[in-house]
Amino acid sequence: MGAFTELYCATLLKRHDLGVQPHTLSPKGKKLDFLATRDARPAFVLECVTAGDSDVEVWENKLIRNFYDAVNRLQHADFFVIAQFIQAGNRPPSGRRARDFLQPLLASVDWQSLWTALSSGNEGSIPQWVWQYDGWQIHFRPIPKAPELRGIADINMVGIQMDRVRLSQPGKAWLDPLLRKASRYGKLDLPYMIAINGVGMFHRNQNIVDALFGQHAVNIDLRTGRATPTRHPNGLWVGPKGPRYRRVSAVLFLEHLTPWSVAKCNPGLWHNPWANKRLEDDSWLITQHILNAAANKITEREGRMGADLFGLELSWPGDD
Repeated sequence: MGAFTELYCATLLKRHDLGVQPHTLSPKGKKLDFLATRDARPAFVLECVTAGDSDVEVWENKLIRNFYDAVNRLQHADFFVIAQFIQAGNRPPSGRRARDFLQPLLASVDWQSLWTALSSGNEGSIPQWVWQYDGWQIHFRPIPKAPELRGIADINMVGIQMDRVRLSQPGKAWLDPLLRKASRYGKLDLPYMIAINGVGMFHRNQNIVDALFGQHAVNIDLRTGRATPTRHPNGLWVGPKGPRYRRVSAVLFLEHLTPWSVAKCNPGLWHNPWANKRLEDDSWLITQHILNAAANKITEREGRMGADLFGLELSWPGDD
């Protein structure tokens, strides 16, 4: 998706009558994705990044998939199991140990008794087995196979997978790659824009505010009970000591951009009110978000929709 994000951004710049030079060098000698020019003069530099789910979530999901694949090597004629992921450890879980854990437990369950109990609606009769290993905790519950499937061993042991409840923090998922890009190139001679494509499951346009200006919070006066909205100082542009990363002039946010969503993706340009080098805001066709720091208010200048920008029908590419 990273290569497509770069292709999209280059095309978007050209739609604004900007020249695009790929792989320009920063003063540190590191490659930046694009140098944008206007009337043959350097205007700003642009870096692109894609933000999915957090690195921790991606790592956990990969480990748990590999773990279930290993557990599926255990075959049983009468049962499969429901597996519920409760807690992750720091190292890959052992599928072999889980198979060794499950095998005698499955042998201790009577298929007929459990099938009869479930057929009468007695779900409380299903035993729950807690497997713990090196920080991991996964709950297993045996489910009897239907009579016509008994004796068929080559069916996945893990019949149903249940994930743990997670607190989704898409703002943080965007903040980490933004921070890496913001600090990578040092002092730049031109305005610096970062384009971020938020492709995670819960990534939405409103969460970019958390990533840029800090997570939303509420201060409560214990004497009066009065609640005052505020933000934690943990955003890209606002830290514990106030404004930071002033070298980043603006962030271009793309919500769930894919090759199939170009017409429906409406890019939004967020300007840094404390930038050392401001990005001009009077020549953009896309929606812009500009913070009035003194009034603590974000002004939105509505721009053209994605389909209009690229001359596409809103239904593009259709159902074919």
